[in-house]
Amino acid sequence: MIGEIHQATIAQLQFMIPNMDENMLEAAKLSRHILVGRLGDELLCVVGFIPRSMISGEAYIWLHTTPAAEQHKLIFARHAKEVVTRSLSVYEKLIGHCLSGKSRRWLETLGAEFITDDVFEIRRA
Repeated sequence: MIGEIHQATIAQLQFMIPNMDENMLEAAKLSRHILVGRLGDELLCVVGFIPRSMISGEAYIWLHTTPAAEQHKLIFARHAKEVVTRSLSVYEKLIGHCLSGKSRRWLETLGAEFITDDVFEIRRA
């Protein structure tokens, strides 16, 4: 099976994740772009980009993964690199938080530099 990434609306997201928690819904509402990663009918992840301002070249990136992402790590990782590359054609810098050492190492492979213990940024080359 081939994984795919596509843009989604909030309504589509609510259909895919009927019991979405309030924090994720608020993040989605603030996001200029929402992408979903799928493998067949399985939802692997949702990625959102919240611009710092209307004219800013920076965005806060957030990620929600499902248990299916853990089962398909290679496909998830391959597409994550593609999402970062595509995102940096829109934004000069992505900013985010990471609270897991395992995720930190993975983010560093995607080009993240940690500016504090839990805040990272990924810059356009």
